[in-house]
Amino acid sequence: MVSNANAEGTDDAVNSPEPRRRPLRSPKPSAKVRDTLISLENKTKPVKNTLEDAG
Repeated sequence: MVSNANAEGTDDAVNSPEPRRRPLRSPKPSAKVRDTLISLENKTKPVKNTLEDAG
């Protein structure tokens, strides 16, 4: 009887649906999002301040 209970448990695992897989590629951002990201990248670029340039 114990073996029958274990067999039922494995049947549930076999019949359960597979978990959803993540897409291989992320979706392409919209034009508005791209423009915003580009403007943010331009604002956050580090400015090169070296001692050679100052002297």
